[in-house]
Amino acid sequence: MRSWGLCVFCVVALVACRGGCRKNDEHHRAIVAAGSNAIDCPPGLARCEGGSVWASAQRTVARDCTSPETCVCPWTHVGSCAHACVADDVTVIADESVALAQLCRSDGRPIIRDSTRTIACDGPSWVCRDALTYRCTDDAPRADSEARCERGCAAVSGVDEILPAEIAHALLCLK
Repeated sequence: MRSWGLCVFCVVALVACRGGCRKNDEHHRAIVAAGSNAIDCPPGLARCEGGSVWASAQRTVARDCTSPETCVCPWTHVGSCAHACVADDVTVIADESVALAQLCRSDGRPIIRDSTRTIACDGPSWVCRDALTYRCTDDAPRADSEARCERGCAAVSGVDEILPAEIAHALLCLK
């Protein structure tokens, strides 16, 4: 039951923010579902753009909002990367406390390939379990491990399965 709740949260959060939760005001409007009076902007999302890391904040946006100030999902600036983002415009589920470390490019540890385990998948996304990363897709109910995280898994989830392996590993492996 818990995985269904997380899946529903991920879908709602990413749909609400896909192209609509960027910091730029022109792309920062909330998406309101038809038949709904409002949408809740979810907390617990993080993204990196141009070397700046942002965390989403909770807010309810009315369907009939008229000004840019009231029609946006709020994002709080967490900090700036020393070098650059792991990937620009990628939104993940992550607490503000880990967002800066995980979304910024680091010293570039090599990926340690490891295909020793298989897991059952809950839906399409990159996941990290027991210090191993897996790419789950819609095509298969199970996935083989792809790489080992030297320091274990970070508290990050909701990593889109279409991302390249190097980006997914940088987001999911603890730095």
